Amino acid sequence: MIAFIVIAFPDSRVEKEVWSLTNHGFKATILTWDREKAFDNFESSGDKTIHRLQLRAPYNSLMVSIYYPLFWLWALSKLLKIYPTVIHADNLDSVVPALFYRFLRPKTKVIFDVSDSYAMLIRPTSKILSNAILCLELRAASIADAFTTVSSNQLALFEKAKLKLVRIVMNLPLAAHGLKSHIQSKKQVRFRMVYAGVISEDRGLLQLCEATKDVDNLELIVAGRINSERILSNVTRFPHVKYIGQLSHEDALRLQASADLIPALYDPKLPINRIAMPNKIFEAMMLGVPIITNVTHLADMVKNLRCGMAVDYNNTKTIKQAILHIKSNPEIGLQMSSNGRRAFEQKFNWSYMEERLLNLYDQLLTSSN
Repeated sequence: MIAFIVIAFPDSRVEKEVWSLTNHGFKATILTWDREKAFDNFESSGDKTIHRLQLRAPYNSLMVSIYYPLFWLWALSKLLKIYPTVIHADNLDSVVPALFYRFLRPKTKVIFDVSDSYAMLIRPTSKILSNAILCLELRAASIADAFTTVSSNQLALFEKAKLKLVRIVMNLPLAAHGLKSHIQSKKQVRFRMVYAGVISEDRGLLQLCEATKDVDNLELIVAGRINSERILSNVTRFPHVKYIGQLSHEDALRLQASADLIPALYDPKLPINRIAMPNKIFEAMMLGVPIITNVTHLADMVKNLRCGMAVDYNNTKTIKQAILHIKSNPEIGLQMSSNGRRAFEQKFNWSYMEERLLNLYDQLLTSSN
């Protein structure tokens, strides 16, 4: 039995990991926190079960820390009942009950899976608190039996930890059967940009709106969970912008498949954004949609693959120029679409990451025998 502990589920990366494991003979239980009380507290399907703690709590607020002990106690109580062989803990806030359980039952293996370093997320708020959290992350990584993360940039943050088994498992898309590529599905008359993600201060939404406010025959469709009401209010004042709410991952993919361009902009002032490895980039490749991004290592990749363009986050002129270049040259957009799809098929898809994940589990379980 594999136990996944996650704070926010459904999460596309966790879903793929569970899907891969259950398709290869494992049984998985997911322990998660439903902060919006939006789902049933229990689900079961095949070799996967989900237990949810239905406890309302805020997002993006340090006040949420007062709720964590309740989640940890709940997760520990569930672990004591299901008796897992491996606990796969997603980020620092999930690894606490996992390591405590292993203290009680030492034969259990713990995988510490870091998709985002919380120390980097908090650094703009408080360097002292950030350094303290980094110490906790390094300590947890050293204690855990295995460590996984999404990129070499994230792994570099843990160079001082005494890591045992290590794997980079990127958040690459699982082939979306039934979703036609952009080349096949394009029907709308207006040039469409789609942003599907968290509505927050650091995702370049205002820059996109300013860059395109006087561009004819263009629309920007925005979808996702709202972290900043101010940003949502400001962007929806632009007549060419439409917010359609929070979507499931599958519906978000359908929406993105209809796009002519997918933006992936991240404020470089935030340390976490400088090492970002968002699956939005790879979903765009899968769907055959051109990309614009400002994150240096992603921009270099996009340029090398010729599936999009690099822009300056703080310069709306460069953002506008890139958008107009793709909009005014449909043949270039189609070539970018084809290049991105080819890159997805040849390299950037989940099948390669599944192999790494299964190999990690094989090594981990073999070492326990």
